[in-house]
Amino acid sequence: MLTRLKTATAPLMIVAAALAGTGPAPASAQEPMQLAQLTGTIPLEGNVGPVCSISVVALPAASALNLTGGVTRVQVGTVTQNCNRTTGYTLTVTSANCALPDGARVARAAPATDYLEFSVEFDNPATGGSTDVTDLLDTACANQVGRTVAGVQVFAEQSQVYLNYTGSALLAAGTYQDTLTVTMTVN
Repeated sequence: MLTRLKTATAPLMIVAAALAGTGPAPASAQEPMQLAQLTGTIPLEGNVGPVCSISVVALPAASALNLTGGVTRVQVGTVTQNCNRTTGYTLTVTSANCALPDGARVARAAPATDYLEFSVEFDNPATGGSTDVTDLLDTACANQVGRTVAGVQVFAEQSQVYLNYTGSALLAAGTYQDTLTVTMTVN
């Protein structure tokens, strides 16, 4: 019964208080209060550093050149490229024996006049390249055009390095050498 009495008297008290002007009706009599939606943010950020590298592997043909006969596009090496910078990079090749006006050459240590000129080509894989880059290192040894890659990330991509030369049966006996250096210049 106590519960019934409580239920019966509560509305009367609300009405009486409202009629008497003693203040607002208690919260239980008002319409449900709507709370504003509250939000907060958590900024997320991370950083990936630039990772660009090359690995150059000489093939057996590089140390067994037939200098008395000529060759066209004999593969002498492989270059594996990695670069996660979309601004890209350029690969160039230089010759230790490159000298004007003689150009890129395999040469004997002495006399310096015994040499054989050559040129280098890179095979461009589909990623970041088109066809072949010819005359990558030609007999001029100046103003060389390298293999340029931009706008893509390159991972474990391989390019083949080819040598071209016209042999000579008039070369003096001896060992003819040169060293090719492949350089990646990151943009």
